[in-house]
Amino acid sequence: MWNHWARYYQTAGELGEEPPPQVRELQYWGDQLREATTEEHRTRAAKTLLEAAAENLWTIGTVGQAPHPVVVSTRLKNVTESGIWGWDNRWTLSYHPSTWYLQEDATARDALAASGDVPLRGTAE
Repeated sequence: MWNHWARYYQTAGELGEEPPPQVRELQYWGDQLREATTEEHRTRAAKTLLEAAAENLWTIGTVGQAPHPVVVSTRLKNVTESGIWGWDNRWTLSYHPSTWYLQEDATARDALAASGDVPLRGTAE
């Protein structure tokens, strides 16, 4: 369910499934925590989220900090060599996926150019 709810949240309701009101409230307080400009507001948002976690059993963890292999293409660069696998669908956020990039392989690039399917940037037409 959490993935469908996150998709709904991230697309302003265009995809996914609308979460129950309590989860929508958690999403709101998560936004407040990230966007807070004062210590007072940030503390209020954090306490609200912590209280909700203390009052509800969102998940039951059976194994903590177990190794969890993640397969990554050798072309994907700037990915940390090791890390902590989170229970939720946002586990990658602390590893800054927006800074990951694909390194072009010269062989693959040349094969694409030879096929004529994908023009290369910076090449003469």
